[in-house]
Amino acid sequence: MDVLVFGWAMWMASSVGSFLNVAAYRIPRGLSVQGRSRCPRCLYSLSFRDNLPIFGWIFLRGRCRACRLPISPRYPIVEAAVGFTVAVVVFSRIYGWSLPHQNSGFSIGDLNMPIFNDPKSWALLAFHAGVLVMLWLLALIRFDRWPLPPRLTLVSILLAAIVLVAVPRFTVVSWQQLTTAKFYDGTGNPIGGLLRVISVLGAATMIGRSLARRVCQTADLKLDPLGRDTRRLVDLIALLSLMILIVGWQSGLSVVAIAIVLAALAQRLLDRTNPDSNWRDPLSALAVSFPVALSLQLFFWKTLHKLWVWPSDVAPPMTVVAWGIALLMLPTLLIPMRIPQPKMIPEIDDESD
Repeated sequence: MDVLVFGWAMWMASSVGSFLNVAAYRIPRGLSVQGRSRCPRCLYSLSFRDNLPIFGWIFLRGRCRACRLPISPRYPIVEAAVGFTVAVVVFSRIYGWSLPHQNSGFSIGDLNMPIFNDPKSWALLAFHAGVLVMLWLLALIRFDRWPLPPRLTLVSILLAAIVLVAVPRFTVVSWQQLTTAKFYDGTGNPIGGLLRVISVLGAATMIGRSLARRVCQTADLKLDPLGRDTRRLVDLIALLSLMILIVGWQSGLSVVAIAIVLAALAQRLLDRTNPDSNWRDPLSALAVSFPVALSLQLFFWKTLHKLWVWPSDVAPPMTVVAWGIALLMLPTLLIPMRIPQPKMIPEIDDESD
């Protein structure tokens, strides 16, 4: 039964991942996301059996049914990645593993089927899964080195912030740094939700600035507000804000740290021989590492929340300070993007012999 529950969650989530593949390709190019998926070369519309998440690419052996040209393996990889990360969050929430400060409401019914029928718990799960999916969409766009669409990015962050203020229970943990869990009951209030949003935006900005020396070295919001690196910094802060809104600024420190380690490993293991690979761009590598790190935090949240060495609203203040210091050093693991030097034009000697 556990396998069926996880398989159902991954199948549904990988279907969303299939749509994200299309959206990440079309939105930056100004194309409509409506209509069926098609081959980008011959424009052949995929049939239902060809469009099955993950398995469709396998059945086609990685080639278009019409023109027989190869289809990038990125499509099944993204579908599997989105499916797995969302599925682990759904699975842990259904079985009551992941939420600190809140009762799971988990119980077992007939045939060992988990009972998960609390509307409030479903709503919170939908909120977390929705933000994770949106983070994946923005990350995939940024991975392809496209600037994040301002309207889509702003709407995503605003919606997440409004939900936290309107439904304070969705904050899960307090924005304050406490010493014992008894001061916070997981319900909160609108003022607390607003302060949570403000503290997260401040933390995201500070973390973004600490990462700037590896991700966008020449970014300057004052002197060069329209510059390329400044835009990269704004995109980085936006991704950080959307991610940290879910877990709070305290646990956000650890999530970013995990993402940096994952991005550094990916830079060294993937496409090492190709200097123009998207993985060599630290912002691209970080972008797709964020949703993976967030899903790990959401999966182990309840367990990690009990550890005094993990940053949380109940951890000792020195724990949070130590993780903050670690974030100042971890960016050195990232390989900075190599900016190609302009080619020197040889001087022409006009003197005749």
